[in-house]
This record gives sequence, C-alpha cells and structure tokens, in this order.
Amino acid sequence: MLFDSESSDATVVDIFCEFIEIVIHNILYIRRVYPDTIFESKRKYGVVVHHSMHPGVCEYILHCVDTIGHYLKKNQLKGVFLSLNSGENIVEKYYFKIFNINSDYESNDPFTIKLEQYFSDFCLKLYSCISIFNSLPNNSTFTVQLDVSEYATLEYSQNLAHQGFLWLDVNENETNSSTKIIPLQTIQADFLIIQTYVIQLTQTDSRLTENRC
Repeated sequence: MLFDSESSDATVVDIFCEFIEIVIHNILYIRRVYPDTIFESKRKYGVVVHHSMHPGVCEYILHCVDTIGHYLKKNQLKGVFLSLNSGENIVEKYYFKIFNINSDYESNDPFTIKLEQYFSDFCLKLYSCISIFNSLPNNSTFTVQLDVSEYATLEYSQNLAHQGFLWLDVNENETNSSTKIIPLQTIQADFLIIQTYVIQLTQTDSRLTENRC
C-alpha cells in the first residue's frame, strides 16, 4: 500500500484511493470495456487483480484518483460513480457511497489486516457478481463521476494546480421504472464504511450529458 508520512489522515485517504483505483481497473477488465490483452495480472489483497497497461486509460484513472484524494482530505466526498457508457447513454453505474472515513485505524487494525480481508472479499464478490451480466455494447467507454457539493466543485476548479484536468457538472435524467439496483457489498471497517452497488439502466432512459473529462 501507498502511505503518506505527512499525517494519518492522508494515510487513510491513500488506502481508499488505492482500493478504488484497483476496483476501477478490475471492473473495466471484467466487463470487457477493453481487450484482455491491454491488462496485466497482479496479486493484491491476496487475490488476482487486473491492471490496464494502456497509457491513456491509466493517466485518466490516476487523475481521477488524485481528485478523489483531494476531496477526501477535505471531507467533501460523498461517493464515487464509475459509469459504463454506450455512446451518449449510461448502461451501468457502480456507486461507492462513503459513510465514514477517519484516521483512528492504528489502534484497532495497525497492519490493516482486517481491511485487506474486506477488500479481498469485495474483489471476489465483484467478479462473481458482475461477470454474469449481459455483455456491454461494442465500443463502450467509461467515465468517473464524483458526488460532491457545488461549493467543493467550484473551489476545486479555481485551484490553478487542477487546471490541466477539469471536471464538468453532470445533469442526468434517470427513469426509476427502468433502473435496476444490485447491492454488491458493504465494507464496514473500524475507520472506513463504504456501501457499494450497481445501477443498471436502459439506454433510452439514461442520457449522458457531460463531455469526456
């Protein structure tokens, strides 16, 4: 794991950011958004995970993870969406809703053994659950969206350090009758509580109105 020696808060952020980065790559692999040949296998949390080797994909995900870390350190992040899209339509959304994140992990799980077990269980559950979904349309793409306040978005966009990677507001119109929500798993550690689920939408009822980041 990556650890930031500046503060324990930053360390907890690093743990979550590393986890979300691994999960994004794995979802792209399992859902075959890109060919298997651009992924390499690694071992993390005691299980096999997959990581894209495409420079453009890696750069985009890393920028997104950096932004996630920025908002987490300011306690402004409510959740992370990974959207799988076909043209201008959202087909699936993976939502990671953050209920709690704090820095009091050293006293209860100093080596993050319990947390790694949670992450391991999640990776296995993720594969077993979404690998049986119907195939995505050809030439599918993905985007990462963050659930933050309007003030947090404005503050971020005005920071000159972030001018090279701007985020756009998303206006989505989703029809509840055409939405299927599939719970994945709740990760409930001493310092981190995340609820995860998949939202499947029909193409006619989920227009993607943002530009690509």
